[in-house]
Amino acid sequence: MTLSRLPRLALLTTALALLTACACGGDPPPDDDLATERPSTEPERPAAPSEPPPSATEHAPNDHGARSGQLAEGAPPPPGDHAPPPTGGACARQHPGHHPPDQPGGASGDTPTQIAAKCPSGASCDASRFITEPHARCVAQRKGLKPGTKPWDVALMFDASSGRPVWSLQNTEGEGTVTLGDGSKADSIYGYFMRIDAITAAVVSEEPWSVAF
Repeated sequence: MTLSRLPRLALLTTALALLTACACGGDPPPDDDLATERPSTEPERPAAPSEPPPSATEHAPNDHGARSGQLAEGAPPPPGDHAPPPTGGACARQHPGHHPPDQPGGASGDTPTQIAAKCPSGASCDASRFITEPHARCVAQRKGLKPGTKPWDVALMFDASSGRPVWSLQNTEGEGTVTLGDGSKADSIYGYFMRIDAITAAVVSEEPWSVAF
């Protein structure tokens, strides 16, 4: 082969290559790496959790807080909050009736008829409406008069300071020694007394008492 034939051989080789490409359908087959998507080697990230819808009570008005310090009608009081003790109403249901108008009340008491005669003109002193001794004792107990160390002294009487008929109830709470004004010592007993209105069952007066001997 001479040097003058080299350009012709190169042209023939190029033409054959073009003819071969056309006979095979033209474009070369696609690269698999480009035609198909390769699976990702990166681990799949979990989807962020969606926020749950607010509960029905989450934004409901706090009725408890809105009514702080208030009690529903008919509800009992909270622990530590003491309701006042019932007075004549509860005792009247436990001890109904009235004291007999002509019967003395207590160990040394007067009769309702005698007491009504001492009441001021126009005062409500109907002798037929005096409460009974058990009723008066019930009120005194509920109002805090202690049982004491001895039986109570009870008497139905007219109280001049209030102008009312009253049940007078007196307990004895103890004995002791007191110092008198001259410096000497003396024995004493002490207690508490309460006077209950004989018609309304209200507390008229109450105070401690003591006696030295």
